[in-house]
Amino acid sequence: MIELIVLAMLARPTPIMIDWDLMARAQTRAEYLCEHKQWSHDSFEKSFTGRVGFFGENLARDFKTPKEAHNALMSSPTHKKNIMNPIHKHMGVGKSCGIYVQLFSN
Repeated sequence: MIELIVLAMLARPTPIMIDWDLMARAQTRAEYLCEHKQWSHDSFEKSFTGRVGFFGENLARDFKTPKEAHNALMSSPTHKKNIMNPIHKHMGVGKSCGIYVQLFSN
């Protein structure tokens, strides 16, 4: 999953840091989506319980590699906006059953 963060780092003009707390939360979120067969951003805010500030979520699924997922996210204006948003200083990524979850916060 680190590869997906590195690709985001390389795409951004401003730094973003790996956040190990967000990594754990993103993994939990990916497992939740997989277990409940959910494919939406519904209730994603629960991933940020106890954190304050600005946050966002990107979802991608059915990509064989992190690079394919990154390229698809960067091709989507709303997902690219999350990746490129300079307010987002921290990022975590999780994956379960082919679902990638990116979580962002300030």
